[in-house]
Amino acid sequence: MRSRRGGKRGRRRGERDPLPLRGVPRRHACAHMTALVRVAPATLPAGLAGDVQRAAEHAAHARAPNTRRAYARAWERWTAYAHEHGARELPAAPLVVAAYLAHLDAEGLSPASLDVALAAIADQHRAARLPLPTNDPAVRDVRAGIRARRGTRPRSKAALSPAELHEMIDALPPDLGGVRDRALLLVGFGAALRRSELVALLVEHVAWHARGVAVLVARSKSDQEGAGFEIPVHAAPGPLCPVAALRAWLDAAAITSGPIFRAVDRWGRVGRAALSACAVAKVIKRAAARVGLDVHELAGHSLRAGFATTAASQGANLAEIGRITRHASEGMLRRYIRAGTLFERDPLRGVLVR
Repeated sequence: MRSRRGGKRGRRRGERDPLPLRGVPRRHACAHMTALVRVAPATLPAGLAGDVQRAAEHAAHARAPNTRRAYARAWERWTAYAHEHGARELPAAPLVVAAYLAHLDAEGLSPASLDVALAAIADQHRAARLPLPTNDPAVRDVRAGIRARRGTRPRSKAALSPAELHEMIDALPPDLGGVRDRALLLVGFGAALRRSELVALLVEHVAWHARGVAVLVARSKSDQEGAGFEIPVHAAPGPLCPVAALRAWLDAAAITSGPIFRAVDRWGRVGRAALSACAVAKVIKRAAARVGLDVHELAGHSLRAGFATTAASQGANLAEIGRITRHASEGMLRRYIRAGTLFERDPLRGVLVR
């Protein structure tokens, strides 16, 4: 690995080379290390090396893929900063970490992004069984000061309303791609699915019932062990029925097994592989642009947020909404409920009337 100054970084005296992860590029190895990976070969009996390697590969999947990627990017950025300033990345000096936070803040990173940067640094120190520089008062004070000065209100994408969804559905083209997009939008909204969950759906995950379908979310952000969770999607009268839209897409595309949502090329040919998660956001933005909605305010999460806020406005309680959305935190659910019921009750009703 080379620092930004161009010098090649070798191991320092006394440092041991950690066990590499099989199949992980050397430049990303540090981002995938766990406490197991950092065990020095010299301390292991020869017969254990293979099993420890396999154990490390399992441990590397303890977190969600997006979390692993975010930590990897954050760790690489930190190591580049440390090397540029002649500092050690591991173990890190608290004062250097505090300076790094100030540097990231000056570059315009959000408080949430700063927390990811700290989490990545803490993760590597925890894996190496080193004291956490992120717990040092100097680092904590800098973090608190940045959050107090800038505020911590999250920047979230807008929730799709049923009226906006109806507009988008009506404006879809009548071709095969439009049939797919109709099913994707309605199923994503009706089941409050994350975009990664939408594209992971298989035909085998759908159970058809008289009153709708049950879709199996085999693995999700809040279910890393793959226990799975069935979500009911109710049939509805009229053109916004997610069950009818799903059936129409599967029949039109002649899909009987495997991924449900797939690419459709310009000649109307359906691919074999599932869409990417990024493609879900593109479908939403493309449909929104057709009816003049602000595409910068919408993303893949808008379907899921739309379900929660709409359910809240219809009087659904926290437990009813959470049964579908499967949020690990009630805090986010309460934000959705507040957004959906913001103008439901006026404490000054009738007071300011002349």
